[in-house]
Amino acid sequence: MRTGGGERPYRCAFCAYSTSVKGSLRSHVRVHTGERPYACTQCSYKARTSSGLASHRSTVHSVNRPYACSLCDGAYRTAYPNSLVAHVRAHRGERPHACPECPYRGVTTAQLSTHYKATHGDDVPRYSCTECDYTTRLKSSLNAHVKTHTAAAAYSCDLCDYKSPHKSKVSLHRMTHTGEKPYACDLCDYRSSQVGHLTQHRMTHTGQKPYACTECDYRTAYSSNLAQHKLRHQGARPFRCHVCGYSATCSSNLTRHAKMHVRHAVQLVVDHADGGDTQREPDDDAAAQ
Repeated sequence: MRTGGGERPYRCAFCAYSTSVKGSLRSHVRVHTGERPYACTQCSYKARTSSGLASHRSTVHSVNRPYACSLCDGAYRTAYPNSLVAHVRAHRGERPHACPECPYRGVTTAQLSTHYKATHGDDVPRYSCTECDYTTRLKSSLNAHVKTHTAAAAYSCDLCDYKSPHKSKVSLHRMTHTGEKPYACDLCDYRSSQVGHLTQHRMTHTGQKPYACTECDYRTAYSSNLAQHKLRHQGARPFRCHVCGYSATCSSNLTRHAKMHVRHAVQLVVDHADGGDTQREPDDDAAAQ
């Protein structure tokens, strides 16, 4: 293959990528295989390339990190101004890099590139889990998924029987016991235990609604809201009541409906204790209201 007059004999077996440098092909293939052979000696970070590891060390572990974030009291510092820009965007909920195929938006072009390869890269083979029907186009994602089968009890909550293969999820879960909400909105008194929830909350102040329906003019700040909205176009009502025939597009509607059955059951007990007449169970039409 020739590009711009230069010969590119080294071709990727997974996609259309080609290069004139054998080492570049070796680094590129790691995008598909998930291999990260360059390990940081100061933390658990691993990189695909030696330059990636060098960048990590200078950004995270270098003493000379003059660029400090003013939104987290200087807790985050970096050697690169563009890294600080990306960090501040995460605080503000800004995601300027839009995916051309779906509502996803990334803080950086690298995030968008990773998303696109994992979600829309048709020329990249899928990796399948041998334990369930999970598939992905990134081997690293498959490796992370497999841990949910092989290391289901790796980390546990010391306050209840909750367990997870991910230490970070146990830490988040533990906050439901302690009530910790370390992430605070700088525009109101909202606080959250998760930075992602704070990011979505900030959109209520900025008016950002990055998730748009392709079938109508509906827009929302939340990907979960868009997913529920799309069910209305599809006519799908996946949440079904086990008592009657009622079904709903979202779990919150089903929860509200189920409370009707609970109230009715309580009334039956009260009526029976008082010796009064029992009331019949509401029919499907009434229950669906």
